[in-house]
Amino acid sequence: MPFPLDLPTLVAFAAFLHLALAGVMVYTQVFRKVYPGFSSWTGSHLAWAAGAALLCLRQGVDDATFVLVGNACFLVFVALNVAGYQQYVGLQHRGWRRRCVWGVVVAAMVLLAYFYFIDKNFEARVVVFSASTGGLILWGLLEPRFRPARRYAAEGIFIAVVGISCLLQWWRVLLVLTHSELLLYSSGNPADIPFKLSMTLDAFIALGMVFSQISMTSERVEEELEDALRVARDEAHTDHLTGCHNRRYFLELVQGALARAQRTGEPVCLAMLDVDHFKAINDGEGHLAGDAVLRNLYQVLRPVLRQTDIFGRLGGEEFALCLERTSLAEAAVVMERLRALLGGASLLEHKPEMRISVSIGVACWMPGQSLEQLLARADEAMYIAKAAGRDRVQVAADRAAP
Repeated sequence: MPFPLDLPTLVAFAAFLHLALAGVMVYTQVFRKVYPGFSSWTGSHLAWAAGAALLCLRQGVDDATFVLVGNACFLVFVALNVAGYQQYVGLQHRGWRRRCVWGVVVAAMVLLAYFYFIDKNFEARVVVFSASTGGLILWGLLEPRFRPARRYAAEGIFIAVVGISCLLQWWRVLLVLTHSELLLYSSGNPADIPFKLSMTLDAFIALGMVFSQISMTSERVEEELEDALRVARDEAHTDHLTGCHNRRYFLELVQGALARAQRTGEPVCLAMLDVDHFKAINDGEGHLAGDAVLRNLYQVLRPVLRQTDIFGRLGGEEFALCLERTSLAEAAVVMERLRALLGGASLLEHKPEMRISVSIGVACWMPGQSLEQLLARADEAMYIAKAAGRDRVQVAADRAAP
């Protein structure tokens, strides 16, 4: 059964398709954010379109021009795709990698010239071309598999499409090694079906490659946007000096804890911590030392806090800790333990013998009480602790909401 399209039509269609897809890639390259490797992919499709154009004009140019220049374009297409994928996954396409890729291209061109001008052998040229492109594709696909890298969904499509292309190249080699008559092709000969099928598959491969390459780029753009949003969110929620929650986000989280306590009836306690004699530290050791004390205070407490605990810096040397599902008696024990932990820790690198104390006020939320009222009670208890000599935990007296 004859193939529905003749060879020149298929080749012209493939050339036009690659040229159109190359235009899409060029547009994306110029007007959209792209990543390492995308320019190589763009160049690869331009090279294929040039090679296919020469194949279309094969009847109008001498055979040597097609064999040398046309096949060079197709080899460059494969080499640039391999280079682009290596760059995309974070491999540096320079040094030995670049020499290997382009060394294969140069060696293939030398052999193609030899089997055309010196030992005219069509089958040998097919083996040289197909083995070179198939080998490059195989290496380009396998090497990144052994490197740790972030993988993307569209990358699977790219690998599948390029893998089909690789199988197609080795199939051609197999046809030669088995001396299959199917390898011979000429216009109007039913035996050209494999070559026509190859050109048809190549058209779909081109579509799949461009789709996957642009999709891979889009996925990385989306990932960067998500990372940027996460960073912006973290910065909006984080105290830049200490790394703990800032005042606004801390109060937002505590408000949520109070809403949960309102529904469940479970206790919630709030503790206010203030570094004793902090002004004296700033005046005597300098503001950088004061900053170090605040930073290290959180680093000392962080490992012992529960995942449900909410810790934040309210301002200056004042911190707060919200303890969900914790009674007032339990909270007092916890804060006493934290006070002792801070008292025994070295918070100044240049003065490890220097010890810092904190005064702590603890209050338990009561139904109907606002966040502001709870903060005021804990703050009042903290000042009572300071007035009583500092370096201690003071529990706030029960006070019903008005």
